[in-house]
Amino acid sequence: MRERRCIPVVLDTHDIQARQYELRNRAGFSIPPHVRYNSMLTTELDWLRRADVCIHLNWEEHATFDQLLPQSRHELIYPSITPVAPHPNGDQAIFVAADNAANYLSVRWFLKYIVPHVPEMSISIFGDIADGVKRRDRPLFEKHRNLFRGRIADIETAYADAAIILLPTREGHGLSIKTVEALSSGLPIIATSKAFRGMEIDPSQLRNVYIADDANEFAATMVRCRAMHERSDLVASDTRALYEERYSLEHFARRLGDVACKLIARMQMT
Repeated sequence: MRERRCIPVVLDTHDIQARQYELRNRAGFSIPPHVRYNSMLTTELDWLRRADVCIHLNWEEHATFDQLLPQSRHELIYPSITPVAPHPNGDQAIFVAADNAANYLSVRWFLKYIVPHVPEMSISIFGDIADGVKRRDRPLFEKHRNLFRGRIADIETAYADAAIILLPTREGHGLSIKTVEALSSGLPIIATSKAFRGMEIDPSQLRNVYIADDANEFAATMVRCRAMHERSDLVASDTRALYEERYSLEHFARRLGDVACKLIARMQMT
């Protein structure tokens, strides 16, 4: 596109792919010889440096690529999602997860070390992570089969009856989209610090977020949240305000517009 028609190339990166593949190799079946992190990163950087602008979706990734490719142009634009809207009388503690290595390790930790301490809690785990747990640890899946709701066609369905959103994240790279979904709901969130990776915020400053990195603490926080009967205005919550400020479609479009204007101005000068 650039060489034949002089069209600038803007490349959108979701995270450092070499890290993602390293995590997959660690969590899943693979046949040696393994491709190592440095080798994968070299290939990745070779492609990235060809772009006119690299757009990064989280601040850690932005800082890393800015250091690795100092001659390239880098922009930080947080991703946008459509906000989810829970029903006013939801009573579920929910966990939404796709089937990938990071989510499997997180769900496994949650089922083994947290769920046994909250036997009376109404918990729903949405997404095809059910298939991943069944495939990797069939006994663990069977023991907690009743918690899994499986894949759903409409993400709104997962959040419809939620009262609390759980983010027991133990592994992962790049910004977590399910964390952004949780923010948009305005509901109370119980999470590990890892769930807020790449966001450049202190989640403990959000009044409806409860951070618990220890399994016993996580379970105890779930019990405390269940005992809370009053539900505040979700739209006016700290997390919803953060969503509007940083992850709304309006903010995303405005930042893309800034990048486009810079490229147009540069083309006009050449």
